[in-house]
Amino acid sequence: MLSSAFPRIATRASRAQFGKARFASSMPQPQAPFWASKTALAGATAVTVGTTAWYMHLYGNPFLTEASANTAAEVGLHPAEYPWPNKGWLDTFDHASIRRGYQVYREVCAACHSLDRIAWRNLVGTSYTADEAKAMAAEFEYKDGPNDEGEYFDRPGKLADYMPAPYPNEEAARAANNGGLPPDLSLIVKARHGGADYIYSLLTGYVEPPAGVTVAEGMNYNPYFPGGMIAMARTLFDGLVEYDDGTPATTSQMAKDVTQFLNWAAEPEHDERKKMGLQAVILLGSLTLLSVVVKRSKWASLKSRLPRSPVQSDGWQSQPLEERTTQHQEFRTWAVPQSEVYAMRDRVRVARDGLIRRRRDRAITVDEDAIKRARYDGTALDVECSRSVLDQMRESLPFVLDSHGQQTLRGEIDQLWPPMDLSEEAEMITMADLPLEENELDIPYPSRPLEDLLDDRGRIPRRPTNVDPFRELHFCNPHPGIPS
Repeated sequence: MLSSAFPRIATRASRAQFGKARFASSMPQPQAPFWASKTALAGATAVTVGTTAWYMHLYGNPFLTEASANTAAEVGLHPAEYPWPNKGWLDTFDHASIRRGYQVYREVCAACHSLDRIAWRNLVGTSYTADEAKAMAAEFEYKDGPNDEGEYFDRPGKLADYMPAPYPNEEAARAANNGGLPPDLSLIVKARHGGADYIYSLLTGYVEPPAGVTVAEGMNYNPYFPGGMIAMARTLFDGLVEYDDGTPATTSQMAKDVTQFLNWAAEPEHDERKKMGLQAVILLGSLTLLSVVVKRSKWASLKSRLPRSPVQSDGWQSQPLEERTTQHQEFRTWAVPQSEVYAMRDRVRVARDGLIRRRRDRAITVDEDAIKRARYDGTALDVECSRSVLDQMRESLPFVLDSHGQQTLRGEIDQLWPPMDLSEEAEMITMADLPLEENELDIPYPSRPLEDLLDDRGRIPRRPTNVDPFRELHFCNPHPGIPS
C-alpha cells in the first residue's frame, strides 16, 4: 500500500515543475546593455584600428624609438595637392586636356620615353576620331611578316598597333642617355607616390640649386625628386609647342596637359568604370527598395495571423517523425492565454471527479510504477488526450480526417511514447486503494477509466521525462480561445 505522505510530496514537486514549464516562454528575458553587445565591440574595434592607421599614415609609427633622420633633400619635397578634374566620385577626365597632353608627349617626351601599354585604338573616342588616329598610326613603320617568301617587311601602322618605342632595346636607351634608362610612362602616375601631383611638381620644379648644394656633372637640381639630383634636364619651356585649339603653351599649361594625358594612360577605363558604377548603384538601390517593399507587403499578413499547430501545417503528415516531434516541441512553447489555461484545468478537474466516482465500481489492476506515472507525471492524461485528439478536433476545428488518418496518427503516438511491459511479478494494487481525495491529490486525470488506456497486453505507454503535463492539451486545442 502507498502511504499518504508520499503522494503529497510528489504532487508538490510536479506542480513546481509544471509552473516552470508553463511560464518559461512568457517570462521576459533580461537584455544585455548595449556596451556589452557584439555590435558595440565590433564598432569600437573598427574605430580603434581606423584611428591608429590614420595616425600612422600621417605621422608614422608612434612606437618607434628612433626618429627618422631623412631630410627634404634626401626624400624630396612633398608635392602640393592640385584640383584635378577627375578626382571626384562622378568626375571624368578633361578630354581636351588629354588631346593637348598627347601633343606635348609626341613632340617633347616621345624622344626618350615610351608608352608600351597604349595602342592607337585607345585614342579613338577619347581625344581623337578614328580617322585621325589612323592617320597618326600610318606615320610610323612597323616590322611585320614573314610574307610568302619568308621575309619580314615594313608596313604602315594601324589602330591595333601599340605606340612605338624611341629605342629598339634597353641598351640603346642607356647609351643615348649617359647610362640612364628613361622609364616607360604608361603607368608612371600609378607607380609614383603622389601620383599626378608628383608628376606635375617634378615637371615644373626645376630651379637653381641653393647655396651650398653642389650639382654633379650631367645632373640637374629638382627639389621634388628624391635626393634633389635628377638626370633628366628641364624639357618644358614657354611656347615650346603650338596647340591646335589656340591655348597658350605656358610651362604650367603644358605640364598640366601632359600630366592629365599620363593619368589617363595609366587608367584608360576610368570614365567608363565610373559610368558603370553609377548605373550599378542605381540598379542595385532600386532592387533593394523594391525588395523591402515586397517583403513588407508579403510578410505583413504572415506576421499578423494566429500560429498554427504542426498537425494543421501543410505536409506535416509527410514529414519524418523526428521533424514533426521537433515542430511539436517548438509549438508547445508558444504563449497560451491565462483564460485558456483555467479552462483546461476545469476540464481536468471534471474528468478527475468522474474517475473518483467510478473508482469504487471498477477495480483496475496495474503495477505500482505505472500508477505513479499516471498520478504524478500525467502520463494517463497525455495518452488519453493523444488518443482522442482527432475526436476533439472534429468538435473544435473546421476539418475532418478520414479513418486512414486516424490510424496513422495512432501509430505515430505509439512511436512517440513506446509501451512498457508490466512485470507479472510486480506488486498489484487497485484504484480503490489510492488516496484520490480532493485535498490529497490535485493532478489531472482522463475523462475515461484508466483501464481503457491499456492495450491488449495490459501495457501502458511510457512518458518521456521532463515534459510539460499539459503539452497534449495544447496539442489537442492548438488555437487558444476555441473550446475543445
